[in-house]
Amino acid sequence: MKLEGTVQYNSLSWVKKQLDAVLHDAQTSLSDYIEDNANTAALEQCIEHLRLVYGTLQMVEVYGAAMLAEEMEQTARAQLEGRIEKSEDVYDVLMRAMLQLPDYLEGLQAGNQDAPIVLMPLMNDMRAVRKEKLLSESVLFMPDINAVDIEELGLDATAIEPGKLTQEAKRLRTHYQLGLLDILRNNKYSAGLKRAQAVLVALQKVTADETVKRFWMIASALLEAIEDDEELQSNIAVKGLLGAIDRQIKLLVDVGEDKFIDQMSHELLKNILYYVGSSRSTGSRVSKIKQAYKLEELLSDKSSAEQVSASMGGINAELFDTVSQGIREDLATVKDTLEIFMQSSDKDVEQLSTVVKQVEKIADTYGMLGFGSTRQNVLDQRFELERIIAGESEASEQRVLEIAGALLADES
Repeated sequence: MKLEGTVQYNSLSWVKKQLDAVLHDAQTSLSDYIEDNANTAALEQCIEHLRLVYGTLQMVEVYGAAMLAEEMEQTARAQLEGRIEKSEDVYDVLMRAMLQLPDYLEGLQAGNQDAPIVLMPLMNDMRAVRKEKLLSESVLFMPDINAVDIEELGLDATAIEPGKLTQEAKRLRTHYQLGLLDILRNNKYSAGLKRAQAVLVALQKVTADETVKRFWMIASALLEAIEDDEELQSNIAVKGLLGAIDRQIKLLVDVGEDKFIDQMSHELLKNILYYVGSSRSTGSRVSKIKQAYKLEELLSDKSSAEQVSASMGGINAELFDTVSQGIREDLATVKDTLEIFMQSSDKDVEQLSTVVKQVEKIADTYGMLGFGSTRQNVLDQRFELERIIAGESEASEQRVLEIAGALLADES
């Protein structure tokens, strides 16, 4: 199978020196801004440089690198517009990206495949900084969350009397937050991880529902993975997952045990499984999770982006069929929503907000598959939907049909 994103090696060689120079200028501008946060002109220059990098990579059809440059530009712009809580995280992730992107391009020149998925952890970090959905929620990683029995995870299947979990969560949440504080701010990783781990284990022991019991087990495996893997300790997306676990405990306290079973986040579990599977940890919890969910089969076990890229001559047919089916289902959902919108009498454009999110997910999936131009076509339809929602374009039947038709053409 040949993806449309096959690298145009000659074209890349023509622009590689220019790209290196522009990235160097972007790094210099970012350094100037870091030294003086009042110097917003330097950050604006950095954004302009990154936009040039993105446009050039799009032109030569190096779509994986172009996606990374796009994430870099959006992250720098979010900092400029004051939408970032921790500026230090922005500086860290942008500097890492500016160092990794030239290496990635050199790997392509050496013959590696343009494989956007190998850049996913770095792009996830940038999305985490901006508090946006991680790519691992929807792209090329599709574990069946409920396919594993708790016995496979080594958990006690003995029936537990329901009704104790909510009160225990209310009592222990503060302890989890204190552990989180040690991890994120006090630089006391070991103590903080042990404290948070103890909370999850305690909640697991009083949980009656198997699905929720599995949730605590998977979450505790993430903490074990962080303790064993130094790379995860500095990973911004992973830190965000620890905060998301706390929000799940709060949800449990707010809605109660029965409702939590239906409302708990499966997207969060998917992200946690991705990072547990990617970790180098050989701890008991991590090993059980990896084995039960066959994570090493779902994720590459190579140690570096270059090795992964070199090994990915193409996506295997089984995975491609699975992802294709997922795209078709997502597009069917979009089509149904657009039909309902057109048949409604009031034409409430806010109904289209869910479509925008679904279209973003579809675009991400195309991008990670290497279908860069198709991704751009989908993003163009997202832009048109946003214009309709904002009142900048008429919500006519003809316009909505054009959007639906363009999306269905991308499906083929």
